[in-house]
Amino acid sequence: MAPAVTGTQNMLEASHAANVRRVVVVSSVAAVIANPTSIPDDAVADEDCWSDEDYCRATKVCSMCCIIFCSMCLYSLILTRLSD
Repeated sequence: MAPAVTGTQNMLEASHAANVRRVVVVSSVAAVIANPTSIPDDAVADEDCWSDEDYCRATKVCSMCCIIFCSMCLYSLILTRLSD
């Protein structure tokens, strides 16, 4: 997981340093789908619906953990940069 998270963070930091104005992020439904409590059908799956890390580890779905961490890292970094 560390290489994926670090790679995501490095890409965003390099984009910021190069004054890139826009970054297009493509994530995966895995970032929000793996949860023991389901999201209602009419709800929007967003940053309030992250997949449950403990649930992913318990069910041995490690690839989802990686997607979750990368998505959370990206979201956190974007919020930090917007507040700068």
